[in-house]
Amino acid sequence: MIQGQQQHALPLLSALVLTLVLSGCIYKLNTRQGNFIEDVKVDQVELDWTHDQVLYLLGSPMIEDPFHQDQWDYVYYFRSGDGKVTDRKRVTIHFNDDKVARVERHY
Repeated sequence: MIQGQQQHALPLLSALVLTLVLSGCIYKLNTRQGNFIEDVKVDQVELDWTHDQVLYLLGSPMIEDPFHQDQWDYVYYFRSGDGKVTDRKRVTIHFNDDKVARVERHY
């Protein structure tokens, strides 16, 4: 009787060990979130540009705050598969009367 129980326990034990071994082998993808921010493009933004000109060059902002309609935020971050954020950028464009008044970089 004990030998029969051992025969049934062996596949169960093998499955358990295989599950534990494979659980440590999960591949995690790199994650990119937000607007990819290129310094070359941000450098091209000029004072007195309109919303449309900025939109054409940089694309849609990640954040358009309804409480701060004169401010667009472009946010980007890169997280490697191990969970570490290795690149984080934020550019805030301030408008005054539909014209660029100020560009802030937060890197």
